Amino acid sequence: MPEIWQVIVKAPDGSKAAVLTGQEDGFVGFSFSRRVNSPGAFLLYFMKLAKETDAQFLARADVFELDSQIEFQRRWQEQDIPWQLEGEFLARSEEIYSTVEGGTMLYIAGRGYLDLLHRRVIYATAGSAGASKSGVAETVIKQYVDEQAGPGAGARALSGLSVQADALGGNSNDWRKHYQNLLDTVQEITRIGGGDIDVVGVGDALFEFRWYAGQRGDDRRTELLFALDRGNMGQPRLSLKHLNEVNAVLVGGQGEAAARTLVWRTDATRIADSTWNRQERWRDARQESAAELNALGDEFLDEGKPKQSLTFQVLQTPGCLYGKDYFFGDLVRGQYMGHTGDKKIMGVTWTWNQQQQEVIVETEDA
Repeated sequence: MPEIWQVIVKAPDGSKAAVLTGQEDGFVGFSFSRRVNSPGAFLLYFMKLAKETDAQFLARADVFELDSQIEFQRRWQEQDIPWQLEGEFLARSEEIYSTVEGGTMLYIAGRGYLDLLHRRVIYATAGSAGASKSGVAETVIKQYVDEQAGPGAGARALSGLSVQADALGGNSNDWRKHYQNLLDTVQEITRIGGGDIDVVGVGDALFEFRWYAGQRGDDRRTELLFALDRGNMGQPRLSLKHLNEVNAVLVGGQGEAAARTLVWRTDATRIADSTWNRQERWRDARQESAAELNALGDEFLDEGKPKQSLTFQVLQTPGCLYGKDYFFGDLVRGQYMGHTGDKKIMGVTWTWNQQQQEVIVETEDA
């Protein structure tokens, strides 16, 4: 028995407006993508039937109000996969057009719930408590979200959005953000924060911002390996790139001209890898104190390390299926030509129509 899908459409108030199962006349298919720490996107396809009037066809679009909630659910009974939520989104646009063949199509598109944060800016002046924050990443991120979009945002609070209780996780740092996009700010902190983020549905028109310590999914590195001889890896490529290496950073602190504080931070071991391998970069840190310059330079050095990367196509096999043996955000391992590397399931894209059903799983070095 093949996989079964249903697309649940909810009105902005959370009430159920429609359930699409693929059996409806004119519902051609869908595609959607999820990516860790990003909103992702979806697309629904409808085709006008010969028996339909224009008014009847346009009525399909009326089901989808602005910010209707769209849930994609999947079941695969043969593989013991019960009904599970594979993606949740907000409808943001529609498009009707005529094809070359003379048909008429309707597209409904939108983004994931994390897009709610993209709708707010950091409304705080430089140096204020709302802009300048110190502490572990989880605490700082949740403060920004609460104050700019959650219950603490007052009249600017997003209806139905709550913030998960703070567990004080992540790496510690200082942040100064004002008038910047809230999602961009949260994503920037997350990149070095030691965890992942998301906004998930917790009820009808109810959402919760969450922090995931370590990673969005589970750590399956001891139990799940992608390798050629296991049949779950295709077209592997192992690379070591020094193209964007940085091993010497000149950090400029406070002051002007000859009075400006300058600090060199270097990695002598990497510089010695070849006669000409000293790769210098400049980092402007005029807003930082002298005590913070070394840490900023070292951070830039770490970002500039040579990148050894294993990439491959993830293949679905009976013993290694997405949604059963591993999931969105999990840590796994890949092995090729004697190299074993930690990988993270960073993205998944589903495509379904009457001709095919396909899942593409993306991994990144962890």
